[in-house]
Amino acid sequence: MAAYPTSFDRDDLLKCARGELFGPGNAQLPAPPMLMMDRITEISEDGGEHGKGHVVAEFDITPDLWFFDCHFPGNPIMPGCLGLDGLWQLTGFNLGWRGWQGRGYALGVGEVKLTGMVRPDRKMLRYFVDFTKAVQTRRLTMGVADGRVEADGETIYLVKDMKVALIEPAEGFGYKRSILSALSGLDTCPAPCRLPPPAPPPPPPPGARWPKQARDFYGGPHASRRHHRHRHRLAHRQYCRRGGSQPARREIRHCCCP
Repeated sequence: MAAYPTSFDRDDLLKCARGELFGPGNAQLPAPPMLMMDRITEISEDGGEHGKGHVVAEFDITPDLWFFDCHFPGNPIMPGCLGLDGLWQLTGFNLGWRGWQGRGYALGVGEVKLTGMVRPDRKMLRYFVDFTKAVQTRRLTMGVADGRVEADGETIYLVKDMKVALIEPAEGFGYKRSILSALSGLDTCPAPCRLPPPAPPPPPPPGARWPKQARDFYGGPHASRRHHRHRHRLAHRQYCRRGGSQPARREIRHCCCP
């Protein structure tokens, strides 16, 4: 782990937003007004309820915050999605604080519950991020965490299974396949495998019954006969639905299908 402090003030967070804290191309917080915290008071890689790392941060609430004017006029409420985004920001910050490389991307969330609101009379929000998983592979780093937001000591947001990835794009690999591998939980190969196709099964000797594998591969006479019978049965059902006569039905049914 890199030698970073375990608490950060607003100036430190602004350095992270400019890419100066963890270095260019690595985890980065958004700049104001999308920066949803004023300080980080605790951070670890082995703390929290699950022993996989945690973050605690604070955000001062004042009546002049930008979102109160537009959401909603006459009924100011902080959008709940901003609280979720603040938890995502802290999850990615923790991965960069560990010294892991790559740009941060939010991949998803399992469950979100909003049980309260943030109005201009609130004083402070506290974010709690508790990691349940932190994995690092050759080209992908991903953290999974639960989150909680408290407003003046009252729990208002509960989040389960947030997923954030740090991705290092490589030439010919790209972000898209990296993100898809993160969502599937698999590490994909940067170059397609060039293995020879499997050898076909040997054809059966004359007069012998074809094995299912050979019938499927070669489309042998048994497969062809079944397909032919199936098509005539479909024609027979369609003719019966139209009210065809019994002799005509029998003729279709026994046309040329053995």
